Amino acid sequence: MSGRERGSGVDVGLWGALWAAGLLFHYARADDRWTLYEPVHMVAAGAFALLLVRPRWSAAWVLAAFAQLADALFTAVTRNDIQMSWTIVAAVHVAFLVVLARAWRRPEPERAQAALDALAPSLRGVVLLVYFYAVFHKLNAAYFAPGNPTPVELIRRMPGMASLVEALGLTAWEAHIGIGIEVVAFFLLAIPRLRLAGVLTAFALHFGLGWVGFRQFLIMFPLLLLFLRPAPGRLPGLPPRVTRVLAIALPPAMIVFLRANDTRMEWDDFVRPLFVFGGAVFIAEVVRRVRTHGVLGVGFAGAGPTRPLDALLPALFAVWCFLPYLGVTTHPCMTMYSRLSVHSGTSNHLVVPASVQIDAIQGDLVRIVDTAAKRTYPLGASVPRLSLRKSLAIAALRGRAPAWVTYSDGETRVRVERGRLPAAAWYERLPMVSFNGPSAMAEARAQRRRPPRLAPPRVRPRPPPSDRD
Repeated sequence: MSGRERGSGVDVGLWGALWAAGLLFHYARADDRWTLYEPVHMVAAGAFALLLVRPRWSAAWVLAAFAQLADALFTAVTRNDIQMSWTIVAAVHVAFLVVLARAWRRPEPERAQAALDALAPSLRGVVLLVYFYAVFHKLNAAYFAPGNPTPVELIRRMPGMASLVEALGLTAWEAHIGIGIEVVAFFLLAIPRLRLAGVLTAFALHFGLGWVGFRQFLIMFPLLLLFLRPAPGRLPGLPPRVTRVLAIALPPAMIVFLRANDTRMEWDDFVRPLFVFGGAVFIAEVVRRVRTHGVLGVGFAGAGPTRPLDALLPALFAVWCFLPYLGVTTHPCMTMYSRLSVHSGTSNHLVVPASVQIDAIQGDLVRIVDTAAKRTYPLGASVPRLSLRKSLAIAALRGRAPAWVTYSDGETRVRVERGRLPAAAWYERLPMVSFNGPSAMAEARAQRRRPPRLAPPRVRPRPPPSDRD
């Protein structure tokens, strides 16, 4: 196997163009409304447009990475909110900047390719962990509960899935189908001889989700290409003169276009064909590699990191995604749609018990004794102190803080007005970190909404039979 095959196995021009397209799709919500409302978002969109037309230029990678990191940091700090995939992208960009700095002494045409080749083993490991945790977090009682509508809704919205499930008589198993596809993708990607089937399975999943609105999953297309061996040549690109013109004109044009259409809805006729085009490019590249190596020989021999340094990024990702079981929960921990609930000494997970939780984080329950928002912060609810305080801080950050909430902390009563926490510790201000996650508050609200159980009617005991009976 050549040195190039031990690297990425894909030309950085194709990889970077697909990656940049996926970054731009992060600004198209499921309702196809562009979400650029801050200057930092518009600058990032311009940088991604530049990377789209100049993916082999190392400076374009640097600009795109810093722009996306600034976008993610701004959103996390100002709104305490960030997409799960945006966090994965930020981790990739940090790692890419590190390997690009190591390759900076190379000639300019080789820098970006060398950086991608060096980072590819780590990215394969991250992709496998993405599918692992997407399955692992869902192994809980709440996900498989009949009242969980999310997986069923997603399956039914994907093209052709609703009729297929009904024809096969699997309507009672809809919640298991999505997690089943992720399980299959994980195992097939881990086996070299079956890697093509894994790539196509994962592509079908993400393409179906993108079709119904989750278009940011296009970033998975270039990541999946890293599991296939390279083929000689490459897909045809634009002429150099056209590329130079687009590099100058497209970034400002993209910013103006997206900003002008920020409030316009129903862009599906414009966005969906672009997403389909990205999928078609991916399939064309897969077909080209299969024709070269065959169905069973197209998979890379190695699935993940081969050197200790290559394992650093996957190791950090693995630890980060396990944090919910220790009491530090964030949305980008791959817990999205999993309905995982591990807090206050309890766990709904089918494998991980509550005993692994850190007592210093998971304990310290307080009771809400007075509130101006009884639906959001129910009166009398017992919740973890840090979970309640973090929830109030996030509500204030998003302009939805209640007028007041008072909770009893032992013999002390603490009143929080407009989300302004008295004596807030530094760890309570960390963006995108919530203690015990939102599950504790959500469970408290659900319990308050349930009607009280009626006590069984009292039945007078009959006297023992007498001799006269």
